[in-house]
Amino acid sequence: NSLYDLIGRVDARKVNRKAMEVLIKSGACDSLGQPRDVLWANVSRAIQRAQEEQRERDSPQVSLFGGLLGEAAAQRPDTYAPPDSTWTQHEMLANEKEVLGFYVSGHPLDRFARELQRMDVRALATLKDPEFLKGIPARSRPGDSGAPAPKRTYANAAVIVVQYKERPINDGRRMGICVLEDRSGQAEALCFDDDGKYTRLLSSDAPLWLRLQVGEDRREEGKVALRIEEAHALADKVADNAPRLCLRLREDQCTSKVMRELQDLLSNHAGPARLLVRLAVAGVGDVDIEAGTRWRIKADDALIGALERLFGRNTARLG
Repeated sequence: NSLYDLIGRVDARKVNRKAMEVLIKSGACDSLGQPRDVLWANVSRAIQRAQEEQRERDSPQVSLFGGLLGEAAAQRPDTYAPPDSTWTQHEMLANEKEVLGFYVSGHPLDRFARELQRMDVRALATLKDPEFLKGIPARSRPGDSGAPAPKRTYANAAVIVVQYKERPINDGRRMGICVLEDRSGQAEALCFDDDGKYTRLLSSDAPLWLRLQVGEDRREEGKVALRIEEAHALADKVADNAPRLCLRLREDQCTSKVMRELQDLLSNHAGPARLLVRLAVAGVGDVDIEAGTRWRIKADDALIGALERLFGRNTARLG
């Protein structure tokens, strides 16, 4: 029923520290009553206590107070040291992907769900369906007696890149091959990024906004081919269009020290978005406070992550 209890019961030769850390990252220890970052920070303490208790049990010495000491050890309280920093939702998901290869507790696009409803983006499942191109007028090949050219159009998508690789092509350029993913599924897309301005983004695990060319696949009839025309960090795209960022606080969190830290954070992330503070006041309920124009912010990943480390997960969201 606790991290200390679990580590005290398992065979340390089979479940060592690294194994425990993997279990915590994957979410397998979420039922132990503490956040993952707290469990992670206390693995060494729990292992040390288990080793001490094992030595006590294995000791051949019999003490006059042995029974009392054994009972005291059994009743030792579970004390947890605070983590060096609070894991953000983004960090928790990244840890799940690292150890499992997939996400368990959510998806990196989830926190943008409300904003994506206001943005002109299409699901990958829609874009790779040949039905999407049925309403697109046919084009003629120039200088080819009016022979039809493959249909094509353009659309925006919000995705993560789960795989990126490059290979050379005949003209000496390099072609990027991406496996994209959103909540509707996965799709392959090509990218001809001659000056390399999108390579870093496409090689990252950050959520992205893409401008895609959607066209009939010339290699396989009845299929759709996707080509990346533009790539931007989704957080930047959302921040540019965000009407506001909502920060949820409790009254007891608003100490002078924390408020100074908050002011410094906001000052270092000036931008166009408005800030709404939703303050939970004991005996009153939620009170909404609209910050003045002085506190307009760039509501990007860096600011949201810093706010979550200061006030806790899911305390800051766009929209």
